[in-house]
Amino acid sequence: MIRSSKKHITFRINPTPFVCSQPNNKTNQMKTKALFLVLIGILLINCDNESTDDLPEMPEETNGTVPSQIVFTDSDGAWIRDFTYDNNRLLSIQDNIGYKTNYTYNEDQLVRIDNYEDGILAEYGTLEYDGNGRLSEFIQYFQEFGDELDGSAFKMIYNYNGVNSITVDTYTGDFDSQEEFLYSEIYFFENNQLIEIDLHDFSGTRDHFLTLSHDNMTGVFSNIENIEVIELVSDQFELGFVLEGSVNNLVEKFDKEEIDYVTTYNYDYNQNGYPVSAQYEYFATHPSDTNNNTPDQTATIDYKY
Repeated sequence: MIRSSKKHITFRINPTPFVCSQPNNKTNQMKTKALFLVLIGILLINCDNESTDDLPEMPEETNGTVPSQIVFTDSDGAWIRDFTYDNNRLLSIQDNIGYKTNYTYNEDQLVRIDNYEDGILAEYGTLEYDGNGRLSEFIQYFQEFGDELDGSAFKMIYNYNGVNSITVDTYTGDFDSQEEFLYSEIYFFENNQLIEIDLHDFSGTRDHFLTLSHDNMTGVFSNIENIEVIELVSDQFELGFVLEGSVNNLVEKFDKEEIDYVTTYNYDYNQNGYPVSAQYEYFATHPSDTNNNTPDQTATIDYKY
């Protein structure tokens, strides 16, 4: 959920999801990853919005268990994401501006994620599991990114601290080996749901943190197979889509840094308790700050099942 360089670490939130953003440097002088917008658990990274004048009407909402389409609409236009499945197993997500993510499985386990930009494989990740079937290693490879990141790789090692937290150690290197330590993150869970991420620098000092608050309704993504694993690894990518909320729906994401970044969601639900729409607001400081009661960005999110 956090990506860092050796010199600077930042959460990925951006008030303008359609503004192109350069990946951060992951060598000694790596570029800082832009703060990326988190949409109700789905984030497109490194994208550039094109206004959609002929946006098709949203199909009528029907009762179902997994999302088939999500449309995020703000003043710049609409960003449409379509989902394909084999039953409840997620196979791909594709948007209307040239990005696609494919998911590959070995029996019941997710083992690879591929992110494409305009049909070109830009980056991919491989997943390994321990004897208890828990995610133990995730390696991210930069294939065709078009800059100094090409040929580099990042390895995340997952260490389980009982049932309510995971320590994730991140290393960097090339495709053959990733041995240079970068930083550690601690993921905290409550009722099997991710609620906080703390980032620790080289000395072990807590650098900054992110908290996630949820409603008590059925999550948009809760019935997708392997959603817990997808949530853990999807936002490690520079491109692709982030799915957050493996049990319930995200209502606030608070990123505590020198500037506080806050994203909020206010949902309307169908008779089965699934969200059908949400009002999205983004603040560069917490909305409780009396000097910043006006959001920096607003949008509407529509869900089809």
